[in-house]
Amino acid sequence: MRVVFVLVSFLIIIGGCKSKKEIAFREYDDQPETNNIDIVSDESISEMNEETPLITQKEESIYVIDNLSHHSTLLKYHVIMGSFKNVDNAKRFQSQIKAEGFESQLLQNDTGLYRVSAFSYENINEARQKVIYIRKNFKKYNDTWLLIKTN
Repeated sequence: MRVVFVLVSFLIIIGGCKSKKEIAFREYDDQPETNNIDIVSDESISEMNEETPLITQKEESIYVIDNLSHHSTLLKYHVIMGSFKNVDNAKRFQSQIKAEGFESQLLQNDTGLYRVSAFSYENINEARQKVIYIRKNFKKYNDTWLLIKTN
């Protein structure tokens, strides 16, 4: 009787754990997160090595709010130092980084977020190098990331 009890208890424990694992994986597979996904292209993976820091990249359709130069609106890659829901907060942050010597441009995406760009480039490698430079030399901006313009 005791052996049967231990065997039944063991089967219940094993069966219970298995179903929880299956549920956890099933929920993840059926409901993948689609918002705020970091995009890493095949090209960027091939360029990475053990010393290359991972750079967050996002593709968005963006519109220029304040235009420093006509040329910068045509560029595809933007080094983003801040994102804000409120335009006044974005402008205040933009003034702060301009005072620190950054070329700043205010952008807005389709969802209404204001992106404060420090630099814009046509070449993705130049943009990545600037992100790395900012993160290394300005520790308070270690969350700087790369925006890829889609429109």
